Amino acid sequence: MKDYSTPYVSIVIITYDPTAGHLQKTLKTLQRQSYHNFEIIIVDSGVNKSSSEVLYATLGTTAIPP
Repeated sequence: MKDYSTPYVSIVIITYDPTAGHLQKTLKTLQRQSYHNFEIIIVDSGVNKSSSEVLYATLGTTAIPP
């Protein structure tokens, strides 16, 4: 029987040319949550490279599918 007391949650963040401060604040807020059974999916427009730099700097590791 599955345990549904802490369901797995997917948080999807869609960005289009975000400022580094807004994205970093969002990610740090998610890191501070007491609920940890979630994944963060970021869909980025690719307009600039700052989003990926913020991801690496804030989260330390990322899983980027090919």
